[in-house]
Amino acid sequence: MTTQVLEQITYNGTVFPTISEPLRSYLESNDIKLPSQSSACWRGYIGHWLIEEERLYLTEIRSYRQHPKRIKPSLEYLFPDQTRVFAAWFSGKIRLEEGEVRHYFGRGHYARERSRFLIFEHGILIDSEVLHHSSS
Repeated sequence: MTTQVLEQITYNGTVFPTISEPLRSYLESNDIKLPSQSSACWRGYIGHWLIEEERLYLTEIRSYRQHPKRIKPSLEYLFPDQTRVFAAWFSGKIRLEEGEVRHYFGRGHYARERSRFLIFEHGILIDSEVLHHSSS
């Protein structure tokens, strides 16, 4: 299986890659399908997110690779005339990896010192949990 390109989220001024997909529930509930441009990005897009004043915003959508005959995912395509979108549709957890790499599993999979889970309810950050990984 090809390693998937990750979404990006800015939290407390730091950009983190995340395996979480906050846009998925919006796309599913609106029956929107973005075709995959590459086996490295089966979801068909890369989302860039920002947490500001405890609120989750989508700030950019782009494709991993462009294809001249396919839909080009973009913020303008999904949310015309908006430069960022409050993610009120999203309730769930976003996982961030923090600290030094503790273990590399290959193919882009690794474990860092800790995982931070940001918990959202209708786009509002309501809590966070930290899981510390052992060094062994």
